[in-house]
Amino acid sequence: VVDELLDRLADPGDRARVGAAAAMVLSLAGDPDLLRTRFDDSVRDADASGDPTVAAEVLPLAYMAVPLHRDLQVRANHADRLLRLADGLGRADLRWEGLQIRYSCEVMRSDPAYRGTVSELHDVAARLHEQSREWEMHYIRSNVAILDGDLDGARREVDESLVFAGPVDADRVAAVFGAHHLVASMLDGSVGDLLDSLRTLATDQPGIGAWHAAHAAAAAAAGEHDEAVAALAHVTGAGVVALVRDPVYSAGLVAIGEAAAATGDPTALAVADAALDELAGTWSWCGSCTFGPIDLTRARVARTLGDTARAETLATAAVITSGEMRAPSFTRQATELLVSLATPIVRTSVRADPDPRSDPTGPDDEGMHADTGHP
Repeated sequence: VVDELLDRLADPGDRARVGAAAAMVLSLAGDPDLLRTRFDDSVRDADASGDPTVAAEVLPLAYMAVPLHRDLQVRANHADRLLRLADGLGRADLRWEGLQIRYSCEVMRSDPAYRGTVSELHDVAARLHEQSREWEMHYIRSNVAILDGDLDGARREVDESLVFAGPVDADRVAAVFGAHHLVASMLDGSVGDLLDSLRTLATDQPGIGAWHAAHAAAAAAAGEHDEAVAALAHVTGAGVVALVRDPVYSAGLVAIGEAAAATGDPTALAVADAALDELAGTWSWCGSCTFGPIDLTRARVARTLGDTARAETLATAAVITSGEMRAPSFTRQATELLVSLATPIVRTSVRADPDPRSDPTGPDDEGMHADTGHP
């Protein structure tokens, strides 16, 4: 229907509006390539119309239409353009949309500037008083709580978001709700408690690879090794990642990587190692919250593969970015992993002022001094 309508429409402004409406529907259809095509065509038609109000209708869809880390600069450019439009048209709603996209880019880039953006989002949302915006602000606050290490606060915020979710599609609300509870549980070690729920979701929605990845992570945490490997097979069994490249793609990869590292499944480990490599140095994103630094999961995969040196390098990178983001839960996990990788020699006596030149043991193979356990 949309194809036929677009063929008949001559006015670029009309084409842009129809294409944008189709893109909104496609954001729930599991076809990110067609979604991106509709969105890009709508942006071009909006530009051809010369009407800034048409661009204002189209550009907010960049939040869902341009989800991948490889397109972060494109996503950021759309955010900047929205903010300029907001200033030119005097529209607070457009400013909120632009800031939301900017904030998501900052989180994915592990840029601590996101905190200032969130503060401005709060101010703008307070002026708008829109119900769906309140839903979004609750899950934004939940994500900040995850980063702050306040996992109870994160759960509380996403629970309270349901009060304001009336105008929002129920599937989108459920996905956000589940994702925030999942990442909070992964951080506090209780993800195994979600096994029954995730088992049901993966069974009821078998075509959604992200649920299989989350199911695998929960099964691995619960000690259900065979079940975790079977769940991983749904998304890695062919030797490639079977995930839709949509807004939850990188979070799904983290779940695969964590489950692969926990189970030691060789196929899943190889797939996760290769897929996560292209996201090096960035933070994961599921459309509403982060599952943490990609390098932390990469470090766990490398350790399970027996590549200790690479695991140490990646864990160190995760410690650094987690510190910069002021994210104590992720900092603690990365630090614990780094410590577990170190193997200093323990001595029965310690000199007060060790001199490596006269120490017959000297530094060990990892460059760690035997007396102190430090480099």
